[in-house]
Amino acid sequence: KDKWQRARSKLLFLSRMTRINERLINYGTSRDLFDLSKRNAVSVKQNLEPTLGPAEKYDSFLLLPDSLMASIWSVIIIILLLYTAYVMPYKLAFIDANSDTWFYLDLCIDCLFMCDVVINLNSAYNDDSGKLVASRKTIAWNYLTSWMIIDVVASMPMGLLEIAIFGKDTEFDARVLRLARLPRLYGLL
Repeated sequence: KDKWQRARSKLLFLSRMTRINERLINYGTSRDLFDLSKRNAVSVKQNLEPTLGPAEKYDSFLLLPDSLMASIWSVIIIILLLYTAYVMPYKLAFIDANSDTWFYLDLCIDCLFMCDVVINLNSAYNDDSGKLVASRKTIAWNYLTSWMIIDVVASMPMGLLEIAIFGKDTEFDARVLRLARLPRLYGLL
């Protein structure tokens, strides 16, 4: 039992030393490392964490690009885009889309794409120099001049537009309206 205790202690020591070594390699050190009067915890935190700067504050409702929520939402949007890329053309060509199941599924997907427009308007981003942009005005202008128009057109609920324009019991085949969602696939490229 004593041998296992010593082996465990050695393994803990080695893992701690490995972590310290990785931190030294990643963050470096200085000659003032052990002089507590010269070490400044605020400057260390500013160097280790991406911040907006001391004078800038950002809205707490902004979605930061490195957050877990941003990663989860990106995965959801990728799944929706893959659905758009694979299922929608197949459905337009081979499936009679008059069933309620397809109608409600498309409506849910359109609602998620509308949520994506709102989330993109509330998402901070890193500019070309790597600085975090958190000004709502700048975010809105950047989104408006890039993908917003395409996203808004692609997120329109085409099934509801079909019913509003042509009626539910019409013989007109309005599948062409659903092709408005395809420009969103440029985001995959």
